[in-house]
Order: sequence, then C-alpha cells, then structure tokens
Amino acid sequence: EIEGGLFSFVVRNDGKSPAHNVSVSVDPSPINRSGKAIVEETPWLQAPIPTLLPGTRLVKTLDSHISIFNKDVPRSFTVELEYTSSSGRKYRERSFTLDIDQYRGSQLPTPSLEHSLSKLTSVIEKLEQKVGA
Repeated sequence: EIEGGLFSFVVRNDGKSPAHNVSVSVDPSPINRSGKAIVEETPWLQAPIPTLLPGTRLVKTLDSHISIFNKDVPRSFTVELEYTSSSGRKYRERSFTLDIDQYRGSQLPTPSLEHSLSKLTSVIEKLEQKVGA
C-alpha cells in the first residue's frame, strides 16, 4: 500500500472471522529505508501470527514513494499466505507477485481522509501552542 507518500507492506484480514496461525512468506525480503531486510526485523514475518481479527492489519513501512526507485533494492516479491479458520480449516492462498515497479513514474495517490485529518490535527495543535490557547 501507499499512504502518506510511503510504501508499506501490509497484511490484513478483510474477512468476517478471525484468521489463526497466519503465516506470511515473502521472497525476496523487502528492504526498508535503513537498508535492512524487513523479514529479519519483523516478528510477524518470521513466525505465524497467532490471531488476526477481522478488519485488522499489520503494517511495515518500506520507503518513500520517490526514494525506493533511487535505490538498488528488490521491488518484485513472491508472497505466500497460509492460515487456519476458527473451525480449524486450513487455507493456503495461491502465491502472488507484488511488483512495486508498476508505480514508477506515477503520482502519489490522494491522501486518505484519516491521513489528512491527522495532519490537520497536528497543524491545529501547533497553532494553539503558538497563540497560547
């Protein structure tokens, strides 16, 4: 996902029930802005996620929308996902490819409402501090 000008690796549960023992495999490991492989520093990419509730997500930021194309880092990844339902049924999604290069040369998407409101809140708080409110 791209939000606030940053590429992030996101695992989310868009279903209506919890997912258990969620195992995420990504190859090669994406590299973050400090040059570290995110798999090596992200516990939920090293071992199964015990429970991922509906509507929740885990996020690991990679780099900015602009910087990631100026570095020699992997930008195409094969992702595999396995999980178990609450009833004990095991699921294995087909592997898929995430390719960040498809965004090369594109403009940043319009910021989400949540992102815009958080920025606005920050600006208002700074103004209140300056005027002593």
